[in-house]
Amino acid sequence: MSPPVLMIDIPRTCRLIGQRRYEEAFTTALSKGDVELLSWLCSHSDEHDVFGARPALGQAVLLSLVQQLGSDIGLDTALKATWIREAALSLDPAGQVFAAHARPILADALHAMQRKCGTCSEREGVVALRLGIHVLRSLLL
Repeated sequence: MSPPVLMIDIPRTCRLIGQRRYEEAFTTALSKGDVELLSWLCSHSDEHDVFGARPALGQAVLLSLVQQLGSDIGLDTALKATWIREAALSLDPAGQVFAAHARPILADALHAMQRKCGTCSEREGVVALRLGIHVLRSLLL
């Protein structure tokens, strides 16, 4: 995947990723509101570092990530569904951010993933969507 049109400083963003300063890199990308840019960042970040035992992203960033990736699940479906799932798994259901903002965002992402699951023909995408749907449903119970 090639970098999106210079909406952010690509060399700086790559340096942040290399330094594992994911919070700063994702906050910058999320502030642009560009899902293509966000997909590029996800594809160039190590999800195991980002979502490890101690997630590298704060709760507000995780929730924003779910919201923006869920808003356009049509392209790069498997990548976006995987990152939505991992971000959702890293959310703290007992936290203030979750209590105040999560339900409508998770519900919107769930509906987008369910719609896409019905039309997705790629096995990898379908599997990622189904897993993400299960995670989101469990958080909405």
